[in-house]
Amino acid sequence: YSSAASDVYKRQQQLSALLSLSDKGEVEGRLVKVLDSFSDLSDFEESRCALRAKAQELNLYDYTV
Repeated sequence: YSSAASDVYKRQQQLSALLSLSDKGEVEGRLVKVLDSFSDLSDFEESRCALRAKAQELNLYDYTV
């Protein structure tokens, strides 16, 4: 790998740990777990919709920023 390709791969790994789509199309990652941990306060419906949209964009554009 070149340095640029390596940087993109690292970025992809970092972002996918925070937010990604499962093979079933479900939103996964640390950000979702944070919302889940505060489920007694809210269902965070709007936040979950925003995270789904971002996960789909990241998947579509191959995690490039």
